[in-house]
Amino acid sequence: MASQNTQFYSANEFLFQETQTKLTGRHAFRYGVEFLRQLITQARGTNDLGSISFTNATAAGYSAFANFFQQMRGAAVA
Repeated sequence: MASQNTQFYSANEFLFQETQTKLTGRHAFRYGVEFLRQLITQARGTNDLGSISFTNATAAGYSAFANFFQQMRGAAVA
């Protein structure tokens, strides 16, 4: 089953490395530097986490907003 949520992911990396070795007598010194830059772009779908909807229940005496606001699961108390 194909997903209807479009997703986009792009990564761009730049890596710079430099090392040097210095020989002095019987010793060897090695040192260096590393620079890493990462650029990542990510776009997700508009409904990738799902949705919740509340419907009016005027016959029971309360509205969808009241049900949401009071966090009721049954009929609201007037």
